[in-house]
Amino acid sequence: KRSTASLAGDSVLFVEGFQRLNLDSLRAEGPRDAAAFSPPASTHRPTAWLKAKGVARLPFRYKLGHVWVRASVNGSPVDDFIIDTGCSVTALDRAWTRQAGIEVQGKMIAEGVGGTDTGAWATVRTLRIAGPDGDGVQVADLKAAVLELQDDLETFEWSKAAGLIGYDLLGRFTVEIDFERQVLVLHDPAIYQHTGAGQPVPMTMHNSIPTVEVTLNGTCAGQFLVDVGNATVLSVNSDQVDRCRLFGAQRKEVQHWVGGIGGVFTETVCRLDSVRVGPFGW
Repeated sequence: KRSTASLAGDSVLFVEGFQRLNLDSLRAEGPRDAAAFSPPASTHRPTAWLKAKGVARLPFRYKLGHVWVRASVNGSPVDDFIIDTGCSVTALDRAWTRQAGIEVQGKMIAEGVGGTDTGAWATVRTLRIAGPDGDGVQVADLKAAVLELQDDLETFEWSKAAGLIGYDLLGRFTVEIDFERQVLVLHDPAIYQHTGAGQPVPMTMHNSIPTVEVTLNGTCAGQFLVDVGNATVLSVNSDQVDRCRLFGAQRKEVQHWVGGIGGVFTETVCRLDSVRVGPFGW
């Protein structure tokens, strides 16, 4: 029980649309089911492991700064897809979707580094990622975004990508990317155990995209997206560029064209004194 005044609109500039709500009490009946606030059961259909249950080893190509794998949608011929940890949902190219005969419905707005783009949705019955030896995984019932990936971006970013494999699929696995051997390993997280070298780095999910703390030039820290789909070595938000004073008379700046969801744009490149991620520094 608390007296509350809620104002909506501007009482001076827009008098007709101005509203004031005085609230003195609110009564609500709680849920009768004791389990109403318990975690919902997963609606995902079980992952189909094509070779060994709980682990799949897939070769990938490292080209244009991206991790490329071969995948099939709804039983279509395999094509080139990009592993993109910076994509919150799996996305299909609009023209590719049309050629594959996949039905498109609805409308959505996608936001990316290049701005915003209007897209649609497609129901993916099966998405199969496999290597030449038959090893791989198959997931079912994905709601994929349909976006323009092979127009202006073709030259700048993604070449002839049929789609981007995003968090809705990658989030079902513990994902290991071996860049030296160019092998992608997908593990069942329920049974995964890390072995070998390496140090853990704390990670926070932001809108289904992993973020970690990065320190620039020894003193300026911030949260950065872990975006395997971004070919740039390290992209720094313009606000942090100003706060960290990354540009100056002592640093040479070079501009070039880059692209992403929303279109193409110019990016200014400069060198940094140092970068640190967790215990690792360069």
